[in-house]
Amino acid sequence: FGSWELALAAYNCGRGRIRTAIRKTRTEDFWMMRLPKQTMDYVPFFMAAVMICKDPARFGFTDINYEPEWTFDEVKINKSLELKTVAKAIDCTVEELKELNPELLRQHTPPNVKNYMLRIPVGTKDAFLAAYDEMPSSKQTSWVYHNIRRGESLSTIARKYGVSVYAIREANNLSSKSRIIAGKNLIIPVPGGATYAEAEPKASRKYAAEGDSYVVRAGDTVSDIAAAFGTTAEEIRRLNRLNRRSFIYVGQRLKVRSDGAEQNAEVRASSAEGASVYVVRKGDTLWDIAKRFGISVSYLRKLNNLGSRGKIYPGQKLLISSADSTSSYRIYTVKRGDTLYGIADQFRTSVANLLAWNKLDDPGNIKVGERLKIFSN
Repeated sequence: FGSWELALAAYNCGRGRIRTAIRKTRTEDFWMMRLPKQTMDYVPFFMAAVMICKDPARFGFTDINYEPEWTFDEVKINKSLELKTVAKAIDCTVEELKELNPELLRQHTPPNVKNYMLRIPVGTKDAFLAAYDEMPSSKQTSWVYHNIRRGESLSTIARKYGVSVYAIREANNLSSKSRIIAGKNLIIPVPGGATYAEAEPKASRKYAAEGDSYVVRAGDTVSDIAAAFGTTAEEIRRLNRLNRRSFIYVGQRLKVRSDGAEQNAEVRASSAEGASVYVVRKGDTLWDIAKRFGISVSYLRKLNNLGSRGKIYPGQKLLISSADSTSSYRIYTVKRGDTLYGIADQFRTSVANLLAWNKLDDPGNIKVGERLKIFSN
């Protein structure tokens, strides 16, 4: 921002808010802006603290017990090192290294940074340099950035790079309860000299089926495969008897298309009653069937006289629609701030119904302008 005041304000309330304030107030003068009270107080408090530290006696601070001055050695390194490796080499603790290098938030020095100056306890420089020069490759670490893809877990990522889940958690300050989010980056500590199968970039990847099946490659997900062959992840899982927690693996052969006989057998129209009937197959659930035909689970249960605990079995014939049913629906266009939960409440239905009617996978992934079907039944 070209201003210490704005830099401090951005540290307190975020760069985006400062840019918005500059645009709205048409000034880059911090003192003329309208910002949160905490930020308006933070900047002058910080400046006052700096002034007092420069001349404490002038402001009445005369009886001060100063902490001992920091003393340390500095070494220049050109590769990322685990702090526990450094600590062991110079006979100190990881806590001491972190205290001398408060900028280190993870358990290693920054990856891909040349000439990084690392502070170590006084008198340990020679021991460090000797260990650094003779350090075997197994003690070195290469750091790889991994962009999390939808459907990935720490376990699948760890297997890809040949490291442990614990190592990834430690490198990224993740607890055992932390969740990873698609689109975010993880730092992967790959042992020096290790190799791993790098997936092709998604944009350049080509998918080719062998008949009705596809052979899984490194980096594939069920969602990507489904999109490539113009189907849904649910359909791929159904064809291959996979559930939502099933893993796919490199070399696995997945069925991506139903054969003609299977498709024709899915739904038969009863000429006598004019109702659509579906024959249950092994692995089917009411949820899968309802979603496939764009109806709700509750409607499917009601149509087939299934109670809340009613079970289905292979070979069972289920009514999908009755002869006298008139499933009218309206279209709702998603607006900014909408959620499926709010829309469901507005139309006195359930989130499960909205997911089934609109063939959605994720209740948190709707977009402004998206058109949703709301059935009256």
